[in-house]
Amino acid sequence: MKKLLACLALFVLASFFAGCTTTGPRYTAVEDNFPPLAAGTGRIFVYRDAIYNPSRMPAVLLNGEQVGLSKAQGFFYVDQPAGECKIGLSGESNPPASFTLSAGQTVYVRINVHTNLSQTILYPEVVDASIAQRELTTCKYTSGNATAETPAEPAATANDESPSKMEIIVDQGGQISINGDPIPNDQLLPLLKKDHDSNPNIAVLIKADKSIPLQKMDDVINACTAAGLNRFSLQTQ
Repeated sequence: MKKLLACLALFVLASFFAGCTTTGPRYTAVEDNFPPLAAGTGRIFVYRDAIYNPSRMPAVLLNGEQVGLSKAQGFFYVDQPAGECKIGLSGESNPPASFTLSAGQTVYVRINVHTNLSQTILYPEVVDASIAQRELTTCKYTSGNATAETPAEPAATANDESPSKMEIIVDQGGQISINGDPIPNDQLLPLLKKDHDSNPNIAVLIKADKSIPLQKMDDVINACTAAGLNRFSLQTQ
């Protein structure tokens, strides 16, 4: 009986950790490079530092609208006009985290993961800034809302090769173009790796139609980070 329980525990643990492949620049690499807030807005960081059950990625809802995905050891931020806010998770029965966002304020919402042998429960919770900033050190930026600007990693030094620019466009139909040239979707990563090998400091601007699914934007961002291109920003059109 003990042997059976041990095997079962190992199986459960393996399923919890399998596929933990969240990619993107780490919080510690970009924390000093977030853009300033616009007048009358506040910033909401949503993060999930737990590594359990990475295949479960519910949509994060801000006042009922999707702003990102909850990914294991991932984070994103949303700039929001001051006012009442509710952060919830699609498909989860637990109540949302409710708070009042003031102009110039930063609020941190952690996606907690509670699991046992029968079920896994995810729920949001507003946490203190000192706790969140410590827990965020294990997390990677995962884009969230495509209207948010991706914080740049520290600028290249004078001894580094001067960065050039690249523009990636994702149109309404999901077609990807690099610098105006349409490419097959499966060629994105190989081409980005080739560009990285030519110039590791290249700056990438990702332009996407606002109607495309967030997952499509995540695919492009993941390709950039997999190729080693972490100096990128996002723009909707």
